[in-house]
This record gives sequence, C-alpha cells and structure tokens, in this order.
Amino acid sequence: MTTEFQPNDKLQHTGKPEWGVGTVLSVQRATHEGKPCQRLTVRFDGAGRKTINTAFAALALLSERAPNEPNKKSPGSGPAPAPAEKTPPAAPPEPARTEPELSEQQLAERLAHLPDPLVDPFRDLEKRLADTLASYRYQPGDRTLLEWATTQTGLTDPLSIVSRHELEQHFTNFRIRLDRHLKSLLDEARRTRVDTRPIIANAPAPAQHALRRINPAR
Repeated sequence: MTTEFQPNDKLQHTGKPEWGVGTVLSVQRATHEGKPCQRLTVRFDGAGRKTINTAFAALALLSERAPNEPNKKSPGSGPAPAPAEKTPPAAPPEPARTEPELSEQQLAERLAHLPDPLVDPFRDLEKRLADTLASYRYQPGDRTLLEWATTQTGLTDPLSIVSRHELEQHFTNFRIRLDRHLKSLLDEARRTRVDTRPIIANAPAPAQHALRRINPAR
C-alpha cells in the first residue's frame, strides 16, 4: 500500500541517501497518468528544501506516527509516573515555496524557450550575443543541466516531474534552437558590420565549439 505522507513526517529519499533525513513541510494531492499521488515539500538535513512527487520518488517513512491517544495504565499496576517536563513548543515549519503547476506541454514549452535577454530586439546586438554565448555553459552531462532546468522552469527540483533522460531530450531541443539563434545573430552582425571578435574571445569553451560547428569558415 502506498504511504500517505502528512506534514511533520520524517522520511528518506532512498534514491538520494546523501540528502539525509527529511521533514515534510506541506502536502498537495496530485495525479500522474490518472493515478493519485502527492506533491511534497520536504526539508532535508543535507540538501535543503525540495519539492518531490511521490509518483517518481522512492520515499520511506522513517517512524510510526504517534497514536491519537496515549496508552493508559491499568489501575493498581504501580505508582503513577512523574509528570513529564514541559518542553517549549516546536517552531512552526517554514512556509513552503509555491511551485508552479505545469502541464507536460507547459513544461516542454518552458524548457524550449530562449530567455528574453537573448532575443529582445531592443537590446544591443553585442549584449544579446554575449548572453547567447554564455548560455552554452550548460551541459547535459553535469550539474549544470539541473541549473538550466531550474532557471527555465522556476521549479526547485525539475527531476520530481521529469526523468533525467527526458530532461536531456528537452535540453537537446533547446540547444538546437540556441544554435539557430546564434547563427542569426552572427548573420546580423555581418550585415551591420559589428565587430564580434572581442565578445567571441571571452566566450566559454562550449560556445567556441558551437561557433566552429555553426560557422566553420570563421
């Protein structure tokens, strides 16, 4: 039977043991492929706050919840225990960050979108080109992939909605659009006789590779 998590439950992400123990801050009901699931906001000791969908993440409840009423001792079974010392009330949980509710189509559109600073026609060509080249620092094989997905979608943990393989596919589509946009900027620079050499000289290595691929005669 699938565990129904509640606020203040302690759990562990079995796929991410390095995150440590997590405390459930808030619970939202959701569905995935027609089946009910939960979207949890969890604060982990070793990873901070994460938003997790139980349809994708393997989560283990670490302790049984306290019963609604304490066990009562039968009469004559011994002296009554000393009253427990009062402890100060626990601090209320931090308010959970509101995550955008995205359909699969909306998520795909956000991941494919070129950021406005790259395409805004009212910005100088040099600035658009510099920001476009800087966007090549994101790579599918390392942690920058998640940085890219977080920036594109506004989600704290995109992997709670899509798998890493799906994220890499979306990134491939984004990179194709980025290559086309870079080529259009270079064509515009040639037409308007803008000297792009200082900007290109400061571009990250992945952007240099893209330039050689897009414009081998450069």
